[in-house]
Amino acid sequence: MGLVKRSRLLIIVLSISLVLLLACWPKQQAPLLVAIKFDEGRGARVKDAVSGRDYLIAHRFLAARYKPVSDPYWRENCIAGQCLKFDGYSNAVELAPLAIPASGVMTLSMWVAPQAYEWGDGGLPSGLIGQYQAAEHQGFVLGIGRHGEWLVQFGDGVETHTVTAGQRLPVDTWSHVAVRVDKPAQLLIFYRNGEPVATHKLPALAQFQLPAVPLLLGRHPASLLHLGHFHLHSFNGLMDELAVFDGSLSTNEHQALYTRGLVDGQLPALALADTTIARSAFDGDKHRPQYHLMPDAHWMNEPHGPFYYKGKYHITFQKNPHGPFWHQIHWGHLVSDDMVHWQEVEMALRPEAGELAPDGIWSGSATLDADGNPVLFFTAGNDQMFPTQRMALARPKDLTDPLLRKWVAHPEALITQQRDWGLFGQFRDPFVFWDKTAQQWYQLVTSGIPDGSGTALVFSSTDLLGWNYLGPLFSTDIKAYPQVGPVWELPVLLPLGTGRDGRPRHWFGINSHGAGAVVEVYYWIGVWDASTGRFSPDHPEPRLMDIGDRKFTGPSGMVDPVTGRSILFTIAQGETTRQQEAESGWAHNGGLPLSLWLGEDDQLRFAPIAELSSLRGEALVDAANISGAQAQALLAPVKGDLLELELVLDSAQLVGSTGAGSLALELRKNPRASELTRLSLQPADGASRWRLALDRTRTSLDPDVLSYGVQGGELALDDEIRLRVFLDRSMLEVYVNDRIGLTSRVFPATLDALGLGLELPPAAVVKRLRVWPMSAAQGATVPAAPAAFEYSDTTWQSALPNHDFSQCNLTGWQAQGAAFTAAQVVADQRELNPSGRIPGGCHLLGSLAGGDATGELRSAPFVLGGNGQVNFLIGGGMDMDNLYVALVDLETGRELMRVTGTEAAALPAGTNHSLRRVYWDLKGALGKSLYFHIRDQAKGPRAYLNVDDFHIPVQSTLITETSL
Repeated sequence: MGLVKRSRLLIIVLSISLVLLLACWPKQQAPLLVAIKFDEGRGARVKDAVSGRDYLIAHRFLAARYKPVSDPYWRENCIAGQCLKFDGYSNAVELAPLAIPASGVMTLSMWVAPQAYEWGDGGLPSGLIGQYQAAEHQGFVLGIGRHGEWLVQFGDGVETHTVTAGQRLPVDTWSHVAVRVDKPAQLLIFYRNGEPVATHKLPALAQFQLPAVPLLLGRHPASLLHLGHFHLHSFNGLMDELAVFDGSLSTNEHQALYTRGLVDGQLPALALADTTIARSAFDGDKHRPQYHLMPDAHWMNEPHGPFYYKGKYHITFQKNPHGPFWHQIHWGHLVSDDMVHWQEVEMALRPEAGELAPDGIWSGSATLDADGNPVLFFTAGNDQMFPTQRMALARPKDLTDPLLRKWVAHPEALITQQRDWGLFGQFRDPFVFWDKTAQQWYQLVTSGIPDGSGTALVFSSTDLLGWNYLGPLFSTDIKAYPQVGPVWELPVLLPLGTGRDGRPRHWFGINSHGAGAVVEVYYWIGVWDASTGRFSPDHPEPRLMDIGDRKFTGPSGMVDPVTGRSILFTIAQGETTRQQEAESGWAHNGGLPLSLWLGEDDQLRFAPIAELSSLRGEALVDAANISGAQAQALLAPVKGDLLELELVLDSAQLVGSTGAGSLALELRKNPRASELTRLSLQPADGASRWRLALDRTRTSLDPDVLSYGVQGGELALDDEIRLRVFLDRSMLEVYVNDRIGLTSRVFPATLDALGLGLELPPAAVVKRLRVWPMSAAQGATVPAAPAAFEYSDTTWQSALPNHDFSQCNLTGWQAQGAAFTAAQVVADQRELNPSGRIPGGCHLLGSLAGGDATGELRSAPFVLGGNGQVNFLIGGGMDMDNLYVALVDLETGRELMRVTGTEAAALPAGTNHSLRRVYWDLKGALGKSLYFHIRDQAKGPRAYLNVDDFHIPVQSTLITETSL
C-alpha cells in the first residue's frame, strides 16, 4: 500500500474512532470542550474524545525502582465502562489548556467517589479538575476540601476566592458533581446527582480568566510537594465520565447525566476493592514483607486496639489513606482468624467535622463492655482546643457483621485533662482493661509529672463512660534513667503469671522519647494493685526487649481469651528515606506478634506466636547433632528471602579451653559476596556476658539506604543457645533463648542476594539446625522481580571522573560563573542526603554561593554504554527554565532529559532542599555522545542547586580532547 493510501486510511480510522467516542456521550445542547471517559482499562494514557489526543497519567510505578513496572489503578465497577482510581499522592493527568468559551459560560461535569479526605494544608482542597495559576490569581479549581466539603476556587486577577457547595461528598459512594461557571451572569451553580444544591452570585467572576497552563485532573495545580516527594492536594478515589461543556445545561440535562449512571434506579454499589489499592499492586517488590502484619497499601504506624470477638481477632492501626507518609491519620482495621493471616477491611475511624476529633484519630486500645461487645478507645485530636487531645470511644455500628466494618464514635469526649493531672497538655494513648478482681475497668493515659519524669495516669470506671481519676501509675527517676523521657506514650499492662513469691506479676511497657529523642520500648515487671491503681516494679531500671536499631516500637497488647496468653504487637519502622517510601507506595509494617510469659527466675520470656508455623513449607534443612562443617554444608545451597531458621547448640561449644569462639550467620548474601548481612553471637565478658551484633556494613550496594553500620547489645545466656531468625524480605527478626530480640531492616540492591552462610568453631557440635521456607500471609507468594531500573554490582560505579566529587574539588568538570566553584565542594552538611552519608566524602552545594549567584557546570563528555541507565542526586530550588540538570547530546546540542529541584516558592526556604536520587533510563541513547549540563540562571532565596554522585554505566567511554 502506498504512503498516500496508508495516510488516508489512518485518517478514516481516527475519524471513525472519534465519532464513536463522542456518540457515547448523551446529546446535549452545549457542545463538548473536553470528554474523558476513562474507558481505556489498561495502560497509562487517557483519550480526550473531543481532540482525539492521548494524555499521560502520572503514576509512581511507571518507572518503578523496587518492583516491576505497572499501570495506574483501573477499575471496572464504574458508571460506564472502566474508571480510574487516583492514589492520593502520585496520580494526575495534564490536559491541554482550555480557553473561556465565547459565551463566557462553561459547565464542569464528572462522577467521583472519594475514598478519604485530605487535611487541606494551606487551605487548598484536593483537586478534581483545575486550570489555575496561583501567583496571578487566575483560573479555577473544582475540588474536595477538608472533611469532604466540595468547592470551587477561582481567581479574579487580584485574589483567589473559595466558594462551597454547602454539603459534603460521601466516601466510597458515587456522586455526580457539576458546576456551571457563568461569567456574564456572575454565577456559580453547583449540582449534585442531577439537582442544583447551591447558587452563588459573585461579582468577582466578571474578572475571571483562564491562564495558559495545563488543565489538571486529580490534583490541585498549586499542590504542595510534601517532604520533597508527596503531592498534597491530590484526589484519592474514583473518577469517571469527565466532561467540560461549552455553555450551560438545563436541569433536565443535569438529571439525564445523573440517571444514566444508575443501575435499576440505584447508584452502582462500591466494594472495598473498588476504592482502595490491592496488595497485589506491589507484587514482585523486593523489599516489601510478605508474612508480617501490614495494610494493603500506603502508610502504617503503630497497631493498637487488639481484641477477640466471635471467633475473629481484630487490630486497628495508624493509617494515612492518602499515601506512604505521615499525615491526616485515620484508624485502619485488620481482621484475622489466627493473628497470622490478616485481611484489611474498611477504616474504623476517620477525622470528622465537629468538635470531637476533626484533626486526627490518634492511638488507643480496645476492651469488651459488660455485654461482651467490643469498644474502641482513642485519642481524639482537636487543634482548636488546649489540651488538643482527649479520650473518646467508638462502638461497632452492626454487631451482626462478623468483620465489624463500621464504627460509630460516641459524640462526646470521655476524659478531658485537668491542670493538676500530670503534665498539662501531654495527655494521650488510652489503654483500657477489665480487672476481674476489682470488677471495673481501668484506663491508663500517658503523660508526665512535674519533676520531669514520664508516667501513666490511672482512671477507673464501672460503665466505660464515667471515669474517676486515681493518680499516676508510677514513675521513674528521670536523672538516673533519662532514656525513658519526660513524657511516656502507648502504655500497656499485661499479666505474666505468678512469681516465686506467690504474687501475680504484670508486664508494663511504654514507648519512650528519651535523651536524644531516641524511641524505644522499655518495660518493667512488677505487681499491679487494683485497689490503689498503682504499679510496683520489681526493678527500678527500665529494660529493653529488643536491641535492634529502634525498629521495635509502638507497643499494644491483649490477653487472648482463647489461650490465655498475653500477646504483644509492635510496629517495625521502615528505616527508609522519604524518597524510598514514595517510590515504594508503602511504609512500615507490624512486628511479629509475641507471646509473653514469666520465666522460672521471675524474668520475662517472649517468643513469636506458635501460629506462625502455619506459614512454613517443607523444611529445607532439618538436622540434629551435626558438626559445624556439616551445618555449613547444609546451609550453603539454601537460598531465600522468606525464611525461618532455628539453630541450637551448647554455649560451651563457643567457649572452651582453647579460647572464645563465635557464631556468625550470613543472611541475604549474593554469590559475589558484594552484599551480605552478618549476625554474630560471641562472648563479651568471659562466659557470663555475650554480645549479639548485626553487621550491615555490606548489606546493600545502594548508597541511599539508611540500613548500615553495626547494631546490637549484650545479653546473658543459658547453657544452651537457641537462635531463631525470621527473614521476610527487608524485615529481620532475631530471638535468642526467648530472652532478647533484635529487630532490623536489610535492603540489598541485587535480586540474587538470597544466600546463607555459617561460621562456627571447627569443633562445634550443632544440636539442631532447621530452615523452613515461609509463605505469604495474604495471597500467593510472589518472588521479587526486576524493576524498571537494573541493579548490579556496577550500578553504583561510574565511568565519569570525579563523579561524586570525591576529590573535593571540580576536577573533571568545567565551570563558568559564581554558582559552582571549588569553594562549594564541601564535606559537611551530610544531613542534606537523607541517608546521612556523603558519597565520596564531598558534595557540591550551590546553596553555599547564595541564591543570587549564577553559573553553569558541565561534566566530561562520554559515549553512553552498558544498560543506558544513569542516576544522580539533586536538591534545591524548583525552576525548570533556569535551574536544572540536563543530559545533552554533544553532537546536536539537544537536551534528552531535564530535571529541577523540589523547593517551590510556596514553601519556606530550606523545606525541600535535601538531595534526592534521579534515575533516567536512556537505552534509546546508547552509543551517543553526551554530557551533563547543570544550569543556575535564577535569582532569589531558593535559586540554587545541590548535586552529587553522578553515575553512568562503567561500560561508557570517556571522550578525550584528542578524540573530540
